[in-house]
Amino acid sequence: KIKVYRAEALPQMDFTVGSMLGQTAGIDAYVQASFAGGKPAKTKVVKSRDPDFMQALLIPVLLPSCSDQVLVTVKDKDIADSDDIIGTLSLSLSSLQRHPAKYAAPRWLHIYGAPHSTDSTPSLGGGNVRKTADKMNLSLLPGTAYRGSVLLSVSVVGCKVS
Repeated sequence: KIKVYRAEALPQMDFTVGSMLGQTAGIDAYVQASFAGGKPAKTKVVKSRDPDFMQALLIPVLLPSCSDQVLVTVKDKDIADSDDIIGTLSLSLSSLQRHPAKYAAPRWLHIYGAPHSTDSTPSLGGGNVRKTADKMNLSLLPGTAYRGSVLLSVSVVGCKVS
């Protein structure tokens, strides 16, 4: 179970005519968590760069598993296009099981990804810049730019089969 409390300092992702005229651009932020390619659990969408979520996400885990990574992804909801990935955190399930107290209390985790200037980079010449940026935002490559922080706690809840 992942309790998502809030996020801070998320980048501006939605640019409108108003944002080009000096008005504040926004973000429609949400957090999703998944394990081993399963269906992700998602928070509500909050229109803020410093959103309060205050939600618990339940992620089913069947053991033994060939995967050890719980992925926590912060996204920007887009209506006309696919949602933008702000950044992804990877948590080790085995570490969560071995050290439950370390993750039980709320803690800030920092999100790193591609520099914000690459978010709107078109896929030209094979799209190498865009592909590299996508890999950084998915945590497949080390991120080089701070993209915000998320406050969460994690607990492993066992189920007894009778």
